[in-house]
Amino acid sequence: MSQASHTIEVEIGADGVADWLRETLEEQTPGLADSVSWVDVLRAGPKRLAIVALRDGRRLALKQYPDQRGALTNRWLRRLTAAGFTEPSRFRVTSARGWSPERRTLLADVAPGSPWSEWVGRDLAGRVSTAVAAAEWLLALQRLPVSLEDRSDYRSVGEMRGEVRRLAVIFPDRQDEFEGILHDVAGVLAGKPVRLVPSHGDLHPQNLWILDGPSPAVTALDLDTAGFRRPSYDVGYAVAMLLVSSWMNTGDFRAGADLAEAFWNRWLKEGQDAAAVPAEVARALVQSLHFELVTYRTGELRILPRWLRLARAALDDGIQSMLSEARRVYA
Repeated sequence: MSQASHTIEVEIGADGVADWLRETLEEQTPGLADSVSWVDVLRAGPKRLAIVALRDGRRLALKQYPDQRGALTNRWLRRLTAAGFTEPSRFRVTSARGWSPERRTLLADVAPGSPWSEWVGRDLAGRVSTAVAAAEWLLALQRLPVSLEDRSDYRSVGEMRGEVRRLAVIFPDRQDEFEGILHDVAGVLAGKPVRLVPSHGDLHPQNLWILDGPSPAVTALDLDTAGFRRPSYDVGYAVAMLLVSSWMNTGDFRAGADLAEAFWNRWLKEGQDAAAVPAEVARALVQSLHFELVTYRTGELRILPRWLRLARAALDDGIQSMLSEARRVYA
């Protein structure tokens, strides 16, 4: 994130960003409102996002929501930090500093380190080290004695049915493939209930920040969809998004496959519900297709056969075979 930008005294745009920043800080952290060094506005408009640097070196993130859902995020962050997901532990979430109902704004610490997604382009040893740390973060979260709401209906098989229906309208020649994947995913995820565990909900590699070192510290952010889910959910989503991020950033899956393999192998040693992870990977890949080709209509048609190929490989042959297949798929 850029450290250059505006001071809090400068009018930032024409949509009241400066007033929003000043008023939120004065309300939630009155002792800090006059110690701002610089402000980086990452997103303006109705859902603002800004990073505020204080003169003592600390950084805060201000995130505005379209409604009051940020109050839940504030609650989850506080519960997770109270349960031990904060310094000096290696495994953390960003600490909430306040919630402004009037401004629909969450104030939280900025995570130390850099996004896990940046390790896609680094050396193999670095990729493996961070992937193992990320898996250990997730295992620690899944064991955490904390009370969250049941979010097992979020990004569920029901949502996948709608995604498949809309994708099939645009790509009728792929309808049988879409429906075959949906059938197999539903057969696993709509089957016998399993014990639910604490879940991040959006375990994308951009939402885990790694502070490198002999024992890397891992901090999660963007916990707007945290809750209780089956253990396979976060694992499958992370594996799928590592592959997606690798393709989008490098043009092939190989670096992402290295990260996903190390992450998967470490989680598998202690994780529960492993048999359902291939179905979660396939579900997440279909979700990604829907996001790119239906929601945002990016026109990135090259991903269609590749994402479907990996989803089918995961369902038919398991995670390890799918990752081997991913390494053979080039741009």
